[in-house]
Amino acid sequence: MVPLPVSGHTSSRAFILIAVVSGLMIAGCGGGSGSTSVPPPTQDVVITTQPASQSVPIDRAATFTVAATGTAPLSYQWSKNGVEIARATAASYTTPDVSLADSGSSFVVTVKNASSSATSSTAKLTAGARAPKKGDLRLLLAQQVDAPGLGEAGGVTSNILAESQTSFGNSIGSPLGVGSSGVCVSGVEYDCSWPFSVENLPSGVTGLSMFYEGHDYPSFDWDLQSTSVPNVVITSLDFEPAENAYAMSWVQTAAAGGFDFRREAVAASQIQDTVAQDGSVSRVVTAVSFDNSGQANLISYGWQGDATVYETEAIISRPQDVATAATTLAGKGYIISAFGGDDTDGYVLIGTRVKGDTLPRSLSISTPTYTSTPPNPDSAYFTTVVHLFYNGDTVITEQ
Repeated sequence: MVPLPVSGHTSSRAFILIAVVSGLMIAGCGGGSGSTSVPPPTQDVVITTQPASQSVPIDRAATFTVAATGTAPLSYQWSKNGVEIARATAASYTTPDVSLADSGSSFVVTVKNASSSATSSTAKLTAGARAPKKGDLRLLLAQQVDAPGLGEAGGVTSNILAESQTSFGNSIGSPLGVGSSGVCVSGVEYDCSWPFSVENLPSGVTGLSMFYEGHDYPSFDWDLQSTSVPNVVITSLDFEPAENAYAMSWVQTAAAGGFDFRREAVAASQIQDTVAQDGSVSRVVTAVSFDNSGQANLISYGWQGDATVYETEAIISRPQDVATAATTLAGKGYIISAFGGDDTDGYVLIGTRVKGDTLPRSLSISTPTYTSTPPNPDSAYFTTVVHLFYNGDTVITEQ
């Protein structure tokens, strides 16, 4: 580089300044081409998947999720009814357990990056009929586990014969099928076959097992002793005195359980008063059948720590009217907690609900297909509550 004269000054500092101003430093920058990298343009935030509206049972949580693109990092802020939710700053937001007061709430999320922001469409939350408390196996057994993944590994639709027992680990199952056709061959001792359906628990979920047993009728009292333990709840019962047979199903939890068993044998006219009394002291009737004397045998359970007051309604129906009776109970917000009977004495449907809970419940009635997992419109899981053989095969599931 040739120094340029600077008005009487020849210091190297002056030369450097002159060289920079003149652009002469380019020649001394090494062997590169002289180009510099240009950062890519910033991409604005675009929401690619909007949060979806949901209907969730009271006492269950809802989860809203958004997906967005744009130059990282992205930040998220969820709002409920126009107010930002503290610490709700991820792509998904899970609410506290839903109450009736939450029904109709609106949720949006704003996604931002350094140069832009986008706000989602509104997702609505609807509170559905109350779900049972988790761990309460007396009501809607299938809702004690999360529905996603339930039965994905396969299930079983089968029959239990008189003089046999079968069990299924890490599973939940339907009550027994009952009725005047399709269960027993009239007048033939022990020639009975009760259908049921079992679903595997979701991957990673354990601790529940289902049992189905058929036996000779006189042994029922003895068999009850083995199931009258705190970690077992009987889910259905069917007496067939003419064929000298009976069957029952039960669920067993690996945990302590805390359930206390009671059997009450009453006249048909006393069923309503009996189940009402049970509900008033936090007991739930889970199985019912008529014995050879025409008395209704009611199986009920209390649950340790549960002080809930339950309202009940019992309907004794002709077989052709069972679907109508089930619809009536569900429309009043009742869970059908027990079903059983026969053509002679009638079929008993027992509805149970937390006192004051009157939100209607959804029913699915299918015939002749038998399944415990019909299509599910909401996040709640449908549970088989009635399986009746009468002029065909009718299955009623409730949400």
